[in-house]
Amino acid sequence: MKYPSVSEIAPKAVSLINILAPESGSLFSESRTCPFRIPCATFSEKTIFKKKYKKIKNLIAISRLSKEKNILHLLKAINLIKDKKFNLKIIGNGQQKKKLVNFVSKNQLSNKVKFLNYRKNIKKYLLPSDLFINCSYFEGFPNSVVESLSCNVPVVCSKSHGGISDILKNNKYGYLFDLDKVEKLKFLILKFLNNDKSFLIKTKKAKDNLKRFTLKNCVLKYESLIEGLK
Repeated sequence: MKYPSVSEIAPKAVSLINILAPESGSLFSESRTCPFRIPCATFSEKTIFKKKYKKIKNLIAISRLSKEKNILHLLKAINLIKDKKFNLKIIGNGQQKKKLVNFVSKNQLSNKVKFLNYRKNIKKYLLPSDLFINCSYFEGFPNSVVESLSCNVPVVCSKSHGGISDILKNNKYGYLFDLDKVEKLKFLILKFLNNDKSFLIKTKKAKDNLKRFTLKNCVLKYESLIEGLK
């Protein structure tokens, strides 16, 4: 009996997953990334490398508001530079939201930080953003990082175990920081606010690298791996 190849099975599997998970929208397409994971932004053909200069920079974090996502670390770093010109949007829900909102209120950050509930279409919020920040203790494959880069938004990420190192290639396509001291994140945010040129250069380089995560490329890799096991 001849078994179908992965390339023959994948389109049917994708169709089935999309039917079974309508609340997430269409999970996969040729231009989407990360097969068999949550949806990512499509790659933009239009490169927006030189963004208009802004007096006030828009920072963004998209995350479940839980302990392992470590949003409090970000707020502590922000609190050290609250005299600078920036805004921060935090998009997501979770059990730590009340604690995080209280921290913002207690430290008089309400004019800097805005919380938004989970959004399906995060691309709408990424496009006007200037810097994406991830402070997780650990990650699997952080789709929000890929989505940010595909929307031409520079990223700053913690050195968590998982896919971040593979995506950013040890600081080649974004900046990584250790979580042992809040000052390390504060330094990177200040570096960005003072001069974002190096951040934008890394983001531009990242765009071509992201193509390896498209569904088509991943299916080919899976097929090659499975064929090698026969």
